Amino acid sequence: ASLRVQRPHPMWLRRLAAARTPRAHAWPRAIAATARRALFAYELPPERIAAHPASPRGSSKLLVARDDTTYGDETFADLERFLPSDALVVANDSKVVRARLAVAVGGEDVECLLLNPSDDSDPAASVAASATGQRWSAMLRSTSVKENDALPVAGAAATLRLVELGPPWLEHGEDDGREVVVEVEAAGTLGALLETCGAVPVPPYLGRDADDSDDDAYQTAYADREGSVAAPTAGLHFTEAHWARLGEAFELRRVTLHVGAGTFRPVEGAIDDHAMHAERFSVDRATVESVARAKRQRRAVVAVGTTTARTLESLYWLAVKAQ
Repeated sequence: ASLRVQRPHPMWLRRLAAARTPRAHAWPRAIAATARRALFAYELPPERIAAHPASPRGSSKLLVARDDTTYGDETFADLERFLPSDALVVANDSKVVRARLAVAVGGEDVECLLLNPSDDSDPAASVAASATGQRWSAMLRSTSVKENDALPVAGAAATLRLVELGPPWLEHGEDDGREVVVEVEAAGTLGALLETCGAVPVPPYLGRDADDSDDDAYQTAYADREGSVAAPTAGLHFTEAHWARLGEAFELRRVTLHVGAGTFRPVEGAIDDHAMHAERFSVDRATVESVARAKRQRRAVVAVGTTTARTLESLYWLAVKAQ
């Protein structure tokens, strides 16, 4: 079945129907070419960014659009009041990995953020497997390195060996770095190393280091499969009790999309020239069938956050290409 998350413009639908021809693939490129970074620039005062989540969880505000001109503040705990009664709710159950390590470069500790296995294998399986010999794509906050450098990991008898140097990694307000591929040398599993020495990779814009509360606060209540380097943040507002209550009133399904480097990589210049990183996702058969059935029945499909939305959108494109 064809899957659609949002209702495109009729012109887009005609082109989607012809997606097997080269011409049909020209429209995303044409639209992207008109988008420039300046269109998305806005002022966000640092004091308006919450460094820690609302306490208790679920007590954050919820902006509700009652119509095209009327908006109101509600509480996230009351979300189900504003969802269509027969909606299918889909969420991303990826779990954040303690992927931020400190390594020694030139006598100083610098950040090395593991992003994903360099061979694009399943991150969850890699984290559970023996650490030694694994190769991971990473972001290293240093430019003073060369291939084959051995970088000791702070807090463990472990080393990351640089096997490949990639392009620079420039991020506003942060030390310059570069993309690299590292090979892990450590006893035990990679998960054990990260649990002992790794830190939760909270976003740089929070302006703080990770603390003990982030082990719980920076995971969704339904997180299950390890592999993300950033949380699917829309779901952070759910408590376990709220998620269970939602399941009593609505059909719930899960997808898994491991949030990757694209979340951290800054956009430089024109948006259409930006090199996007790929992200790994998986969807089980039951979820595919639920989404297809909901669309046939003209029921709303509610995606919890953008990571879920782009998983469903990617699933739709796969269905189009398979026709």
